Amino acid sequence: MIATPAKLVLAAALLLSLLACNQSLPSQPQAAPSSAASLVLEQVQRLQTQQLVPDVLAVPAGNVLFRSLIGVGEQLYTCSAQGAGFAWTFVAPRAKLYRFDFREVGTHYAGPTWQNSADGSRVVGRVLKSVPAPFSLNEQAAIPWLLLEAASSTSAGNGNAGTFTPVTFIRRLFTVDGVAPTTGCYASTTGRMLGVPYASLYEFYRAKKL
Repeated sequence: MIATPAKLVLAAALLLSLLACNQSLPSQPQAAPSSAASLVLEQVQRLQTQQLVPDVLAVPAGNVLFRSLIGVGEQLYTCSAQGAGFAWTFVAPRAKLYRFDFREVGTHYAGPTWQNSADGSRVVGRVLKSVPAPFSLNEQAAIPWLLLEAASSTSAGNGNAGTFTPVTFIRRLFTVDGVAPTTGCYASTTGRMLGVPYASLYEFYRAKKL
């Protein structure tokens, strides 16, 4: 089942609340805490009057959305020399992928790569467009929204087409947090790795069947 924009917002807001409260993701669906319910209501009311996704991130014609997942994890940064100073530099994502019933179905890591846990199929993306997050579900600065094309993909472990094998394009939307800190990186901390918690929605597209 393809999730509607409203459902995507609801799912993202619920996961945001769980992430912010440092709670473990439930193995089975459960009622959201009251703070999540308030956040959901507030964000849905605000987003109803906004265009959800900028036109620049539109997926090329001939492709259809076939899967939407929520990523929750960390954006990894390393402290390195930058010009005359030092700054946190992006390294890779490290996250788990969840369905809207909060069941874990895959992982997201360097590449950037998305891998399905059940069949082993994976897709590696290449960024085509990036825009600053138009808004954040918790009003904090958030990592950019992206449009990526599939640079490569692999089949399932048995050689058959897997979940991510047909992916043509990917979008990262409704990002929450994940921005590199502006402090804490000095000559004495060069090489240090830091993980910044984040959450986002990932949409996966495939070629439209004729």
